[in-house]
Amino acid sequence: MKHLLSMLFKTAMRQRLLMLAACIILGTASSRAVDYYTFAIWDETTGTLYFDCASEIPTVGSTFTAANSDIVTVSKIWSGDQVLNIGKSSPGWHPYDVKSACTRVVFGNMMDSPTSCDSWFGDFENLTTVEGLSNLKTENVTRMDMMFWRCSKLTSLNLTGFDTQKVETMSWMFSGCSSLTTLNLSTFNTSKVLLMQEMFSYCTNLKTIYVDANSWSTKSVINSTGMFSGCTSLVGGKYTVYLHLLQVFWKEIAKQGLFLTVIS
Repeated sequence: MKHLLSMLFKTAMRQRLLMLAACIILGTASSRAVDYYTFAIWDETTGTLYFDCASEIPTVGSTFTAANSDIVTVSKIWSGDQVLNIGKSSPGWHPYDVKSACTRVVFGNMMDSPTSCDSWFGDFENLTTVEGLSNLKTENVTRMDMMFWRCSKLTSLNLTGFDTQKVETMSWMFSGCSSLTTLNLSTFNTSKVLLMQEMFSYCTNLKTIYVDANSWSTKSVINSTGMFSGCTSLVGGKYTVYLHLLQVFWKEIAKQGLFLTVIS
């Protein structure tokens, strides 16, 4: 009898332990299964475009507490493929009423990486501030064409968090950013970039572009026409100054990096 009771007790305990383990596993799986949605919010009351994520997508007319603790009024919102640019050439927030009124962009917590940043802030002519840009995940991005095209009031950009290992096109990326004086691209890996035409064109006040000799490469570039066209203030690390007649030699200038200040 004692042997039988002992066996029943052990069996019951084994079953209980198995159930407990199952609960722990299911609980862990459940906690990991919480969905977070990446979205962009336009707050027209402050002229600010926010990028953030949450377990629920805010609705138009509601308020949302951004990662930087700003209380945001949701005037418009884009989510899913509209933010990640899957299968799209331009972002959802490109209507004229947004890009003409936007003065500030804030990146909070972004769980996902877009596949393209093509024209993200192109023609945002009144944009003066971009905050938290290091929170933008770019490891899957293949296109950065016109990303900051004609952001003529931007005076600085912190691009040190950019992962550009998959990027193939950077044409007109900073073209028309006439208030920038310095660009630090020392973390840019350009080994796969094919197109750089007019990448910095008409950055008329740009004086210095920093790149890293170990990661900046033009070996794959097939078009760099007008890469520094109109950069009349630019001086390279080899003290190359702008001359209008040099435009006919842009491809060779781009290859040699004459207008770049190389650091290592």
